[in-house]
Amino acid sequence: MDGSLLLKQVGVEDQGLYECGVENETAYVDRVNLTVRTEPPPLVNVTVHASTILALILWNVAGDGGHPIVDFTAQYRAATPVNGTLEPWRPISPNHISPNSRQIDVYHLEPNASYWFRVWANNVLGPGPPVEVLATTLYSDQEAELYKHFLEGAETFDTRTWLAAVCVVMGTLAVLAAGTCAVLCREWRRSEYGGEEQDVIELVPNIILNPGFVESESRPRESAASIIKSPECPGPGKPRRV
Repeated sequence: MDGSLLLKQVGVEDQGLYECGVENETAYVDRVNLTVRTEPPPLVNVTVHASTILALILWNVAGDGGHPIVDFTAQYRAATPVNGTLEPWRPISPNHISPNSRQIDVYHLEPNASYWFRVWANNVLGPGPPVEVLATTLYSDQEAELYKHFLEGAETFDTRTWLAAVCVVMGTLAVLAAGTCAVLCREWRRSEYGGEEQDVIELVPNIILNPGFVESESRPRESAASIIKSPECPGPGKPRRV
């Protein structure tokens, strides 16, 4: 019994799932679902928003080809040929864009210049077909000069310099904190053990205003019990013995 092999796509969203069946003249003999895994399909809604020397590439994903997307890759080059030939594609950092990303920035472009941008997805089976977009940067002398100064030295910046500066600042703050604690401790000890000195300082203006203050304060007072009466000098009201 002769039959024909039929391959039919199942569903619209999942483009890698097909239905494979064998049928003869009257009915199906057997039917099985077949999953075809390929590289990722082309990205969709790829757009480029360019300013003077910056550009933002945006995209969406239509599918992964049956395997999860590992990363994205983006490149660019000038649209104007040099000596009749186009320059090679330049990679856009990072070379392996996160699979969760849907945009990437492009720096160091020339104002009022046209560029080709392309981006594609990658899975374990390989890269998908790239999608190319043409865009032209804006022209503005003031904005371009500002961006150049802002991004100057960004690629050659050494993080060790920043770390050393942070260490110097933190060390200075630690020294200031230690000095402040030492001064506070010294003042606390002086106030605790310097009570007698404070009393002496308070006596100085009293001595100046009242010279007899020292004698009255320093001479002890005699109590009535400590006075010894002499028999030869009787008190008032008693007659002397002859």
